[in-house]
Order: sequence, then C-alpha cells, then structure tokens
Amino acid sequence: MASKQINSDLLIASETERAKISVQRQEEQKEIIAKVAEDARSFINQNKADKAVDLAFRCLQESSQIFGEDSIELMPLYFELADGNLKIGRKKRAEGFLIGGRWTLLKHQPSENEKTEENKEFEKRVSKLRSRLLKSFGFLFTEIGNYHDALGSLTENIYLESLDKGPEHYSISGSYYLMGNIFLQQQKKEEALSFYNQMNLTWKKFLDNTEDQESSGIKKVEIEQACNELNEVLTFVEKHLGDDSDMHAEIRNTLSRLYDYINEIDKKEHRASHLEENDEE
Repeated sequence: MASKQINSDLLIASETERAKISVQRQEEQKEIIAKVAEDARSFINQNKADKAVDLAFRCLQESSQIFGEDSIELMPLYFELADGNLKIGRKKRAEGFLIGGRWTLLKHQPSENEKTEENKEFEKRVSKLRSRLLKSFGFLFTEIGNYHDALGSLTENIYLESLDKGPEHYSISGSYYLMGNIFLQQQKKEEALSFYNQMNLTWKKFLDNTEDQESSGIKKVEIEQACNELNEVLTFVEKHLGDDSDMHAEIRNTLSRLYDYINEIDKKEHRASHLEENDEE
C-alpha cells in the first residue's frame, strides 16, 4: 500500500515537473520567435529576403512542434515569411502563409460568450495581429495588381491602428506608403503624394515627441524599414517635384533625423553589451 502511494506521488511530481518544463520551453521559444522575426525583418531591409525566408521557415518548423501548427504564437513568423516571399517574387507562397495566418486568427477569435474580463487582453492581442495581417494582405494584393482589395485591406488596417494609437502614429507609416504606391501605379500622382506626405508626417511627429520615443518600444528594424521606404519616396518626389521642393527638404530632414536615431540605438546597444561583458568578468 505504501509502495503504491509513493509511486502515485512520484507520478504526480513527474507530471507537475513535465508541465513546468513545457511552460518554460514555450516561454523560451516565444523569445526565440520574437528574435527570429526581428532578424528576418532586418534581412528584408537589407534586400536579403531569401535569408529572411530561410531563417523564419526553420523557426516556424521548430516552433510548430512546440506550440502546434495552428498556434497564435506563430503569427510573427507568418508575417515575415509572407513579406519575404513577396520580395523575391514568390506570390503564391506568400499568399499561403497569409491564408494560414487568417485561418489561425479565425480559430482563436473569441465568441460572444467567451468575451469576459479575463479574455480582454487576449482579444486585444488578436485584434492587433488581425490589423497586421490586413497590412500584409494589402502588400500582397498590391503586388498582384488587385488594387481594389489592396486599398480595402490597408484602409481597414489604418482604421484599426488609428483607433488604437491615433491616425498619426508611426505604426501606420508603412500602410500610408503602400497606399501611395497603389495610387502611383494608377497614375494618380497627387493622391500618391498626399499619402507619402502623411507617411513623412507620422515620423516627424514621432521624432518631435520625446515622450512618444521613450514609451514606444520601437525597434531598430522598424526605423530601418521606414528609411528604406522614405528613400524610395524621396526619389519619386525629386523626379516629380524637384530637389528644391518643400516636400523634398522635409523628407530629407526626416531621414537625417531617423539615421541619427539609429546611431543612438547602436550606441546604447554597444554600451549595454560592454556592461554585460564587464559583469561576466
């Protein structure tokens, strides 16, 4: 009898230990996913989309084994895989990842009966992922020439982001950029310039507001992506308005300040790395 009790206690202990190990492994994998998604975006910014896709796909395979194939934790990888594949012309492949992401979000969308106070944070997270998914679909539709659906997706993305953070928040910058590109493809240059100008204003607002900068938690890769997009806009503005236009000067000023901001991030990272090395010694 005593032997059975001991075995039962050991079984409970081992199950509890396995549960703890599983939770710990998942938390560690979440950090890995965040880092891989950031590194993949950095590769995309450097025109190395093939490396971004390889990196994100390996992480997706590993993470699927830990969380399951329909886990919401995989969404950041879907976004980078979709954008990366679009950059190298694999449109069907990109569409597949976005459809997978949409299906995952639909499975995790809480029903009316499940909308409790406890689920509010999760519901908010799902809403943010849905907004990000709309932006990626907007990019996809733009690349395949489906401008009607592209404008619809991006308009909804801008609406959701504006509700959450305001219409001049830097997180909407990329959607303004894509909207401008769509109108440019349609030979509607005035509309394109309007969205490009709005894009520039979001970054000017960010740079002018120290409090926004300190509370934003913005990543270097986000600013690098903005610089790439603003440089493309600058080329267009120079061609159609001239390098002596007000808009050209304003974008150049924004770019200069963003590059300075990147340099400051690099300095902080270098100091932090140096402090860690000293602590280890």
